[in-house]
Amino acid sequence: MGIILPPLLILTVLLPGVPLGEPGVWTWKRFGPFYDLVLGLELAVCFAAGAWAAWHLAVGREGRRLAATVLIVCGLLSDCAILNSGRLGLAENALAILNPFTTGYLRPVGTLPHDFVKDELTVPQGEVPHHRHVHPPGNVWLAQMVCRLPGSWGGGLLPETRAQLEELRDQNGLIAPLDTPEAIEAALKLTVLLIAALALGKLVLARMLWLMPGVRARGTALLAVMFGSNAAGLFLGHYDTFYFFLSALVLWAVMSAVRKPVRAFGTGLLTGIGGLFTLGFGAVGGLAAGISGQGPHRWKRLAYFAAGGLSVAAACTICGVDLWRIFLKCWENQRLFQAMSGRGYGIWCLLNVLDALLFCGVLPSLALLLPPERGRFLRNAWRWALIFWLFILFSGGARGEFGRLAIVYLPVLLLALGLRFGRTCPPRETVWRIAAIGLMLIQTAFLRNALKLVLID
Repeated sequence: MGIILPPLLILTVLLPGVPLGEPGVWTWKRFGPFYDLVLGLELAVCFAAGAWAAWHLAVGREGRRLAATVLIVCGLLSDCAILNSGRLGLAENALAILNPFTTGYLRPVGTLPHDFVKDELTVPQGEVPHHRHVHPPGNVWLAQMVCRLPGSWGGGLLPETRAQLEELRDQNGLIAPLDTPEAIEAALKLTVLLIAALALGKLVLARMLWLMPGVRARGTALLAVMFGSNAAGLFLGHYDTFYFFLSALVLWAVMSAVRKPVRAFGTGLLTGIGGLFTLGFGAVGGLAAGISGQGPHRWKRLAYFAAGGLSVAAACTICGVDLWRIFLKCWENQRLFQAMSGRGYGIWCLLNVLDALLFCGVLPSLALLLPPERGRFLRNAWRWALIFWLFILFSGGARGEFGRLAIVYLPVLLLALGLRFGRTCPPRETVWRIAAIGLMLIQTAFLRNALKLVLID
């Protein structure tokens, strides 16, 4: 399926008569295929070098660390190449940060809301809730923190993107008050931060696979993580890349807590922090709690896990932030949006599957369908991961933009894929695995150029 489905999915995007959503309600907008020869050459070189390193790690034993380094660097370079492609490259992602209707978290320094529910989460009578109305305050806090960082290093690191945004501002393409040089610089800093989050999240997953004793074919495992999906990069301007990074850290923490229960406190702490950014992090937290409740010392781990999560809530309460009230209002706004958008349950369950295959990737989306061959702990972890993946797909909480919303769970899918591809196999099967990963890379690059992924006017 990893060989057959990617070309079919690309063909689905190419055919204008095939709706990518519910016609008349919400669909992904096509731009009609855009072929970038430079991008193709960059990705071909990166993947060829990465595939060589993966093959060397799979069938050889010498120079493993050097080969792994080459593979990881090539994976990150391919991510950057995809980010810089498309209509506007990185400027498109930065525009999402500057657009108050797409995200709405960036605002001038010193303008934090006094009452978050009243000032930020209250939807005007008769209006459909926007993106910012369904998220806790973490995104606003992150934007403010980055805005306060001194210097103009955002524009210094991304001079071409800065020039594009300034040109767009001169053409009245930015909305006040986010049309100032200070706002542009803040958006560029956030863009750099999110690119770093993408890289660090993948490095965390790669490190986990490198250290797991059951991973024998480390080359194809690392290749799957680094090249298997770049959905977190496709939607970088929506802050979802930061959730990707936090989810990867939670996975690291929950695996580390298996042998040292006290580390479950860090798992709970990271889960609580993730909950400050999006309600969708509840799926990652539920998975972490489910895994923590397995095996010996389960009650000790669960106690530490709960203590870590409650410490976040306690810190917010001390600072005067009523998290319970905020969460309830976000949930109410989410339900209001679903009611006003007119999106049916049944059709979106099917479209969510299509979105998952398109954006998260064929292999990561299907990686949880088969249980691990051995290991009681891995089987228990797989069971919980599958339960929450099916819940995300079919609960009805996500109806549209599932490819973006599922990024919070993408590290789980990539880790599962890495573990499955980490099994030893004959050289011929290794070639098929590498080819399937390459097809997913082509699919990701095609989506970046053929669809309107950042939902800005």
